[in-house]
Amino acid sequence: MGWLRLGVLVRFVPVSVVIGFTNGIAVLIALSQLRDALGLQVSKMPADFFGIVHTVGSALDTINPYSVALAGLCIVGLFIWPRLWASDSAFRQRLDALQGGVTALRATSRLPAPVVALVTRSLLA
Repeated sequence: MGWLRLGVLVRFVPVSVVIGFTNGIAVLIALSQLRDALGLQVSKMPADFFGIVHTVGSALDTINPYSVALAGLCIVGLFIWPRLWASDSAFRQRLDALQGGVTALRATSRLPAPVVALVTRSLLA
């Protein structure tokens, strides 16, 4: 499509349609991740919205508390990691006051929060 320059056709799609499509996909992806986040014992997740809601609702009695804890830690970590390295954070100010070994810690400040969450939570699991 790019070779034929058909990307210009996107201009004719209303912004509200693009936003609605994107939000719909986001909701489906979030719902499909509930099985793993809650540790539900479901053999196969359906692909449609109402099927996912029904399957998750009927399997709520199989919630794994360890999976819920890992998912919660991951979400908290995604929000905390960037704030640790903000220029006005107390952690960063204490780090700047130290004299030795700071370069390794500064290098970790460049790591994206999802990568940190993936590695640390995989080790915890």
